[in-house]
Amino acid sequence: MEKLKLLLAANLVSTVGIGISSYLIIFLLIDQLNQAVIYGYLSIFIMLFIVLITPYIGILVDGYSRKKIFFYLEVTGVIVLIVFMIFYSLDLLFLKILLLSVLIIYLNLYDSIKYPTLAALSQEIFKESEYNKVNSSLEVQGQTALMISSALAALIIGSVSFNLVLIINIITFIISAFLISFIPYQEKENVETAILDRKRQEKPIKEFVLGIKYLSTKPFFLTLVLFVSISPNIAVIVMNYLEPIFIYQFLNKGPEVLGIANILYAVGAILGGILSMWVTKKLSTVKALFLFLFLFSLGSIVIYIYPNVTIFFIASILWGVSNSSSRIFRKDYMFKNIENEYMGRITVTFDSIKLLLQALTIFIITTFFVSQNKVIYGYLTLALLTLVSSLLLLLFTYKSRSNNKG
Repeated sequence: MEKLKLLLAANLVSTVGIGISSYLIIFLLIDQLNQAVIYGYLSIFIMLFIVLITPYIGILVDGYSRKKIFFYLEVTGVIVLIVFMIFYSLDLLFLKILLLSVLIIYLNLYDSIKYPTLAALSQEIFKESEYNKVNSSLEVQGQTALMISSALAALIIGSVSFNLVLIINIITFIISAFLISFIPYQEKENVETAILDRKRQEKPIKEFVLGIKYLSTKPFFLTLVLFVSISPNIAVIVMNYLEPIFIYQFLNKGPEVLGIANILYAVGAILGGILSMWVTKKLSTVKALFLFLFLFSLGSIVIYIYPNVTIFFIASILWGVSNSSSRIFRKDYMFKNIENEYMGRITVTFDSIKLLLQALTIFIITTFFVSQNKVIYGYLTLALLTLVSSLLLLLFTYKSRSNNKG
């Protein structure tokens, strides 16, 4: 499995580099330039932008060599970071804000292209019998990369110059591109690519509508379970925006706190994956979902009541456990209740809903809380989101049972 080792190594190196740079950029924008509100609205723009370009990313990934896309992403990263370093040295506030905003957009676009490419490349170069091993390895590698980048960010950001951090990322891009070039790959020709590309341009909207129509033919309880189960994932994405503001401006702490919190979140996510295998033997999928939704809301409520570093670290573990477990049980529920031929459109439907709700939640928190220096209320908002979701699930579970008995 030499090609798996090369793929994992290339992805690990580039993910660690991107992770460190992401910490740096947010630190510069929020802590150094005091632009938390701009970061909020920028996050909203990015989410809506990704929704709009999703069909074109699909066309790119399906229409070109996946290895070349992966390779050129790393090369482009080197060029972008070098240009950023040159112009950021100019002492102009507006230019610095603009450059950081553009770089944040680029890094999000990089991820949006990279992960579909990585999935398609893995499917293409490995045999079906190897898929489980490859996917498990990539999942472990992803959590490992998060822990490494978080630890390195905690150690170096604020202690060394930002140029050195970016140079480290440039080196990781170069190493990754070098490793990718050695991955054995033979592009599969597809004579129908042009036809498929034209069809895919309409696919997201069409699949979304078909997904809604399909759900309307199913029991309401099924739709409710799928809908409330995405609330932890929505909350986690919003927390990625909230956490640096909370740490830098509310707690007045440095990037090392954010780095440690993310390490603990990754540990929690791994524990959640292990715990879910035990819980599934004891509880039904719906009961397990309720448990982890409630646990997630508990972590958010506690940090609202006792906003300090120690509680934040404990809450990070709870969020990691709860989000990963909820995601696993949600997939399990979908596999048991959604026919395979409809799985793609249901996924598109809920991914679109999730992105829109994330953008709406960040808009509310940015407008009403962050702009008023009340970031702590953002955690209360997320606690209410997941708590209401868990209570709705509990209520309709008992209602569904009562109807069945009647």
